[in-house]
Amino acid sequence: DWSSDVCSSDLSALEPFVYRFGTPCVAALVPVASAKTALHITNIGASLLLLVLLTLLLRRHVPDTIVPWLIIAFAWHWEAPLRYTWWYPTYVDPLSICAITAALLVADRPVLFTLVCAAGVIVRETGLVVPFAYVTGRLLAATDFGRSFDWRRILNDPTVRRAVIAGLASLAAFGVTHIAVTPATDYWIADSAIVWLYSKPVPVYVLSWFIAFGPMLVLGFVKWPAVRRLFAAYPEFGMLLFGITVLALIGGTDTERFMMWGAPVVLLVVGVAAADIDWSRARGPLGLLVVTHIINGRWFLTTPIRTVDGPRAWPILTPFHANRLEDLISITNDHMASFVGFAEYTLLALVLWMWLRRGEGDSAEQA
Repeated sequence: DWSSDVCSSDLSALEPFVYRFGTPCVAALVPVASAKTALHITNIGASLLLLVLLTLLLRRHVPDTIVPWLIIAFAWHWEAPLRYTWWYPTYVDPLSICAITAALLVADRPVLFTLVCAAGVIVRETGLVVPFAYVTGRLLAATDFGRSFDWRRILNDPTVRRAVIAGLASLAAFGVTHIAVTPATDYWIADSAIVWLYSKPVPVYVLSWFIAFGPMLVLGFVKWPAVRRLFAAYPEFGMLLFGITVLALIGGTDTERFMMWGAPVVLLVVGVAAADIDWSRARGPLGLLVVTHIINGRWFLTTPIRTVDGPRAWPILTPFHANRLEDLISITNDHMASFVGFAEYTLLALVLWMWLRRGEGDSAEQA
């Protein structure tokens, strides 16, 4: 059967997908005859596990009263793994994001951290960004963000040592993924990266962030001092978000899906910012935020599974009558609809930012 083929035969497929055999190997353990069904079951399980891991991570830094709302906001978004898996049952991102989140949870346990990072790379090479984030983040902290440089202090930092070891193990795992399979194409990732670096416009990229995470992103800018304190205490979070930001920029057309890799840090940022807002004095912005986030996440709308002919799908934050998946994402041939979506999110962000800032000013005056 197919599971025996996965475990015993020569794996050959298109690059770079052939190197991401971690999820298929896990799915091969599911006792069903259909490969697609096994992958679907694996991804549903991984999506549920991800919600547990995110909850554990958020509770370390965000008040318990806010954590459930963040989990619900993420889980019901149309491109988050729990829902996207039903549209794309064979993709590998759910386990990959699980590995990223789990690595953040066990970073203080050297052996487990190394194993999780290496396993994450076998699922998808994106996992390399985690040890990179810890090494660069702790280097920034050890050098006082570039203001001093002390090799002894750097080498004595246990987090740097753990991250270097995990990075070497992850690179070894990356090598294994390339040795153990037979690519069926001649693919060079730098070609794709350079093309997208030069061809993805800034408005489209900004729109991607809003499509992926919705208007709650504004909270991080409204309460930037709280976010800055988080990044100062945990510089690896900032570097992880930076790394995924770059990967999403150069990765291809699925920009929003790539941004989902950064969900652990984005939710932390939003949670820390939300905890610093007096919502009893900001009920208006809160109502607007909730309603627009539900629309953005398409909570009560389906994701098109096939392309059908129809009129232009004008967005109201999202197209209510989308004819194809391309109507929902930023990279689309309908540039006018994409521009309208960008303008709507820009206006919404400005309204929320000004409303919340005014509320903070009123609170300060009353105090």
